[in-house]
Amino acid sequence: MLSRSVSFDQNHLPPGVDPPGRGDPERLGEYRVVGRIGAGGMGAVYAGLTESGQTAAVKVIHSQFAADPDFRARFAREVGLVSRVRATCAPAFLGADTAAATPWMATEYVPGLTLRQHVKGHGPLSGGMLTALAVGLAEALAAIHGAGVVHRDLKPGNVILSPDGPRVLDFGIARAADGTVLTATGGLHGTPGWIAPERYEGAEATGYSDMFAWGGLLAYAATGRDPFGGGTVEGIIHRSRNEEPDLDGVPERLLGLVRRALAKVPGERPRADEALAELTRGWSATRIMPGGAMPPTLVGDQGQGTHPTRIVSELLATEWTAVADPGVRRVRGPRRALWLSAAAAVLVVVLVGGLLYSDRIPWGTGTPGDDGTNTAAEETEEADGPLVRTDPEDAEAVVAEAVDLMYAASDYVYRHEYKVDQEGGDPSPFVKEYTEDPVRALQSKSYGPFGSSVVLQHGDDLEETVNGWIDHPDEGAAPVLQYFAAEDGSGNDEDPRDGLDWGLELILEPGAEIEYQGRSRVPYETEFWDVPTSYGLEFEEAEGHLYSGTYVEVQEEDEEVEPVTVSFDLWLDDEGYPLRLADTGIYERADSEYLGTTFTTIRNYTFNEPRDIHIPEESEILPEHPGVN
Repeated sequence: MLSRSVSFDQNHLPPGVDPPGRGDPERLGEYRVVGRIGAGGMGAVYAGLTESGQTAAVKVIHSQFAADPDFRARFAREVGLVSRVRATCAPAFLGADTAAATPWMATEYVPGLTLRQHVKGHGPLSGGMLTALAVGLAEALAAIHGAGVVHRDLKPGNVILSPDGPRVLDFGIARAADGTVLTATGGLHGTPGWIAPERYEGAEATGYSDMFAWGGLLAYAATGRDPFGGGTVEGIIHRSRNEEPDLDGVPERLLGLVRRALAKVPGERPRADEALAELTRGWSATRIMPGGAMPPTLVGDQGQGTHPTRIVSELLATEWTAVADPGVRRVRGPRRALWLSAAAAVLVVVLVGGLLYSDRIPWGTGTPGDDGTNTAAEETEEADGPLVRTDPEDAEAVVAEAVDLMYAASDYVYRHEYKVDQEGGDPSPFVKEYTEDPVRALQSKSYGPFGSSVVLQHGDDLEETVNGWIDHPDEGAAPVLQYFAAEDGSGNDEDPRDGLDWGLELILEPGAEIEYQGRSRVPYETEFWDVPTSYGLEFEEAEGHLYSGTYVEVQEEDEEVEPVTVSFDLWLDDEGYPLRLADTGIYERADSEYLGTTFTTIRNYTFNEPRDIHIPEESEILPEHPGVN
């Protein structure tokens, strides 16, 4: 059984599909691009439409991978395997061109919310819906594994709850990334919390690895909680490798199978076809047949009967009852928020003011009408994610909008701290404060072991510059800032926000993986600098929306430096502004004395809170540097 045909065009798109943006292709093979579904580390996915009206989800590979002949060969092999997958709960393969200038692959378009979106918006699954999810995912994995494919990144965001049943998306292409910048530095393709423990030990991904994620998906669907909790990437990885999953609330009929699937040892997990047979056998045994007939006998290790996969369509038709067709909505033009320059973003805020805030609504809380309103959103007391213009699960778009918001802010505090592990020397922190009221001013402080230097720029164009120095005071003594005349050219910030998006922009680069983890406390107490660097600029305890993942940092100016895979945690506030970005990586340069050394960067932000930056009188400014005491 395939999902019903979904009809859309460039003027009527399903929820979650945006009009194409600047730079998106107009055509891919026989498909005219009418919408953008999303993007990830390896490429982007578009809504495509043929001249005959056939719709498809068309996945396009990023150009840096397309330029790699080895990647193309692996991609072609994987497409060949994916084309053999036939399953009720996997999108049908429609075609591909692996030799095109921009390689692509088309599959059936599946409407609906992701599993995470559905659970967050409607609560956990139960009863027959939960059974149908377990069966559908097992059936899809059995077919995928039977074709020689391993998914490698099964997670709530890659499961769609369509009107006809669950669908497993994005399978089979991850292996093509092996040997590319995505994995060359020892990183794993996948999402912490859903990666099987043995993968962290260097083991190859197998069907048993996918079954670990399968067990986690059922636990999440039944309870609404990630089986290994949330928080930092490091914490999630530790729990998934060393602790038992949170299965409180998983119904008894599924508990044993889910617990086995989440076993730390791969061989103790069931295969997908074994799980499917057990689930369909249990469902068939409880059915009441018309006229009192006995349910059909399933094929077992011996004997003949009804194969488990033949039960799936009937089970879904009977049990899958709580998902409606999302339909389409009229669209008025391409989304532009993600392509605003910094200046344009400021202009938008000035012109529309509060409208920008009031238009940001939680995704999935109602069906937008042609007038752009969402009446159901008015009844929502608390948003499920940052109040952004796009789906909070569309992590890449959320981060892009956070950068736009950041560049439009009129006041901010930014603290940046960088540290190499114990053999790498002292940490390197600095703080920037900016305000436009009552006087435009930017104050930057850099902290060292003996004191702190200050550069203060002020004036309409930040053209006035004065320097300062703060001795590190004795314990209990108040710090004293002494100003002195600046040398020409000492104020070197072309824009007061230069550098704030460093790290954030890397998350938006190809090769990054990012996923929404929900709401959590921002761990400000973990800074590693023992001097009171902020001097009154401490960040108040807060909660934020956590996005976690990895990005690849490439030192283009130095070819001897190997690309580094960096793990990050990003917290945003309820309006979508950055609160904290913490990332960790390991030096890979072969000739570096720091080879294998861990580095950590912490960036804390506060936006749109008035700053009191003192502008010194001429009498306060010394003629020269006061020196170091």
